[in-house]
Amino acid sequence: MKRLNPTLLVAALCLMLFGAAGSVRASQESSNVLPDEVLAALRNPDKVTLYSIEMAPGTGKNSLYGFRILGHVELNAARSSVAIQAFESAVANWNGVMAECFNARHAMRVEANHHTYDLLLCYECHQLEAYRDGRMVCEIGATGSPKVLNGLLTSAGIPLAKPE
Repeated sequence: MKRLNPTLLVAALCLMLFGAAGSVRASQESSNVLPDEVLAALRNPDKVTLYSIEMAPGTGKNSLYGFRILGHVELNAARSSVAIQAFESAVANWNGVMAECFNARHAMRVEANHHTYDLLLCYECHQLEAYRDGRMVCEIGATGSPKVLNGLLTSAGIPLAKPE
């Protein structure tokens, strides 16, 4: 009887486990969209503010959903469009991978239709959380590069969170 190679056995087990998880994510991909109400706010915002945040305790006005605010900038119409596109692109291009953590470094507040929508984005963990008036409305996958959002923040003199 031929003995199985332990390395191949471990590789096969990993493939089975992660392959199964990947298929679960793939089946959820079709529902990986922002709610219609959030999309409507993004299409016609009254005010857009971009935040640099980090996973550290903050208090009062220095805190956003448990993240410390390093700084923020209110965006004009052109920069708002760029930031909104970056968030939408992160969701649209999600690759089906999502980590257990959530270490957001970017947030965007959109005021529209007498409501406040907050979107927190973690490129590291491939996740986005969306809130309406302080209540979570969805947690979905997101991926991409923080370069565009980092550029908007640094051009306004806002410090960035240190990478993990």
